[in-house]
Amino acid sequence: MKTDTIPITKDSLKALLEISKKYTAQNQSFDWVNFWAIITFIIVSGVIGGCVNYYYNLKKDSEGNDGNTLFRSVIVGIGASIIVPIFLEITQSRILDGLQNHKLNDCILFISFCVLAAITSTRFISTVSDSVLNRVSKAEDTAKEAKQKADTLVKATEQRGGTQKITETTKQIIEASGIENKPDDLDDPCKGKFGRSREDENYKISVDKIADPSIKGWYNLTYKVFAKDPSKVKLEGQVRFHLHPTFKPDVETVDVVNGVAKLKRVAWGAFTIGIEILSTGTKLELDLEDEPDLPDDFKKR
Repeated sequence: MKTDTIPITKDSLKALLEISKKYTAQNQSFDWVNFWAIITFIIVSGVIGGCVNYYYNLKKDSEGNDGNTLFRSVIVGIGASIIVPIFLEITQSRILDGLQNHKLNDCILFISFCVLAAITSTRFISTVSDSVLNRVSKAEDTAKEAKQKADTLVKATEQRGGTQKITETTKQIIEASGIENKPDDLDDPCKGKFGRSREDENYKISVDKIADPSIKGWYNLTYKVFAKDPSKVKLEGQVRFHLHPTFKPDVETVDVVNGVAKLKRVAWGAFTIGIEILSTGTKLELDLEDEPDLPDDFKKR
């Protein structure tokens, strides 16, 4: 046995485990004594504050004859005292922690808060209620904004263009996603399969890009197919766009409107888009790596 080791017998280990279990049970048990003490503070403070509120405003109530009674003041005072913990939580006060640790100063402060809340019961309840409702409204707005950003990100992820060199992890994701007609080469399957040119003697494809402000590094791309000289040749019917297999769907057929076929998609990296003009059988392809307006980091993905 090494000199720096301490032998522990089976009985000693068992005793240590028992002590640990008891300590854990004690810390996990609910402190009912402390709980009922706080409830008592709240009720007594509410009664005291309600009485103070009633007698303090007695003359004004008699003149205004608003029907206020001692019983009503006490009940409203208790109600105001009950929501003091909410007020302390909103203000991020440490008084409740002090109550759990049985600190005398925090106990006195808590009782004072409850009495003050009961004295100003109607105003206090209104103030705390408005604050809580405002927080709930802000939380809902934040949740909606977060959901919108998440939905945008999910949509963009589903429609994103593939990188020039897809990692093994991305390939596994694509294979697991159940995309049909997956090509053997996932890097850029349309490259070289649609005529290797963005235009022929009659038709041309171009792309307009706008950076997506909600997701850094992503771009809203609009692909346009049109006739180079509409006075000689018209583009009619439908155009089929072949996107990267990471898009869902990766093949889309678009109607020609006013001589132009448009397709808008969000992309994260460069790839080759293939075009079929169904009325003529014309094939074109556009490699986003060759677009001068797109940034280098986009092209290298």
